[in-house]
Amino acid sequence: MITRNGFIFTAAGLGFAALGQGAVAQEACSTAPMQDYPFECLCAGGDTGGAVWGSNPYTSDSDFCTAATHAGVNGDMGGIVRIVPMDGQDSYPGSTANGVTTRDWGSYGSSFTFAGTIDNDIAMGAECGPYPVGQAEYSCTCPPFDGTGAVWGSDPYTADSSICLAAIHAGVIGGDGGDVWVREVEGQDSYDGTFNNGVETRSWGSYGASFTFQPESPFVLQADNAAAEGACSVFPSGAAIYSCTCGPGPYSGVVWGNGPYTSDSDLCTAARHSGVIGDGGGLITVLGMTGLDRYSGTSYNGVTTRDWDSYVESIMFDRN
Repeated sequence: MITRNGFIFTAAGLGFAALGQGAVAQEACSTAPMQDYPFECLCAGGDTGGAVWGSNPYTSDSDFCTAATHAGVNGDMGGIVRIVPMDGQDSYPGSTANGVTTRDWGSYGSSFTFAGTIDNDIAMGAECGPYPVGQAEYSCTCPPFDGTGAVWGSDPYTADSSICLAAIHAGVIGGDGGDVWVREVEGQDSYDGTFNNGVETRSWGSYGASFTFQPESPFVLQADNAAAEGACSVFPSGAAIYSCTCGPGPYSGVVWGNGPYTSDSDLCTAARHSGVIGDGGGLITVLGMTGLDRYSGTSYNGVTTRDWDSYVESIMFDRN
């Protein structure tokens, strides 16, 4: 007899924080294994095409990310959802919400529900506040500039700088405001102030965290990375998503970590290690994210990766 577990959603933002035993936040939800304990996984955003039964709770064989969209915890930008097993129900009525129509079902042995709503950091329309240090990405809306705020540095900026004033300095918005996508980067030894786009920023010494800007949603393929048929090269530093094609193996490049990997790892060898391609190669989609304090090497799918300490940027693979 096959036993399935249920799960529960909570809004968890875009940071890849571990959730204890079995946390798999680096995996896409479509391939993250169901566990008997809470875990996290990644939804790319706007998922509406999977099959879902029920309406909070849902049957545990429902598509994770489509259910998360229906539940309101997976918006257009996507993010991390937290999944927790729970008991089954005698019946599951279908409904329509957030562009998703779910189906009716009778008794099922395990279920999931959700707690909380989608965080403002991954939902456009929320006015920008201070950068949430420790979170990989943050998105918000800047109102028309009111003449206030202070900024230190010149891209990157110190993490306590005004996001909206820094966005004008960086040229991603004008004085009328607009939506911004912000990415945390490591702290710098010094920050040089400059004058740009009518904004003068200040110099500063060492600071523990910084931010920079992305031109659009981290889950939207950038135009300069859109040549999905192109052969893989080095992951472009600072990119949100990069797609390319791996030729046939064997793959013998150097890789550090076991998913996430360091961003300077050989992409095709890392993809073979992770199992997103076989020896015949194929198209891969790589997600950029903040670095880790440590990367542990493992042997998998005929590839042995190496240990490494702290590195500024990581990569993982989109399995959707």
